[in-house]
Amino acid sequence: MKKIYIDTLERGKSYPDRFPVNTDSVGIELVGKNTGEKSYEPVTALQQSSLQWLISELNTLFGLKVEDVFRHPEVSYKNEGEAASATWK
Repeated sequence: MKKIYIDTLERGKSYPDRFPVNTDSVGIELVGKNTGEKSYEPVTALQQSSLQWLISELNTLFGLKVEDVFRHPEVSYKNEGEAASATWK
């Protein structure tokens, strides 16, 4: 029940005063193996390069700032280790 309340509360706010929601977000998936309970293999150099290129293009296309890009665990109930080695800032 707590998650639903928080979601409803956040959806009532305007961006950037709330966390992004699925209806106004783009998800980027970096695939890697789970190496433990809360860890994943590091992002490869090719994944990192592709991620930086894609985020740069999206920032330009939509007029976004670095502050508009979030790692999934920062805005959702996900494993903190997911894509922990990915960088774009």
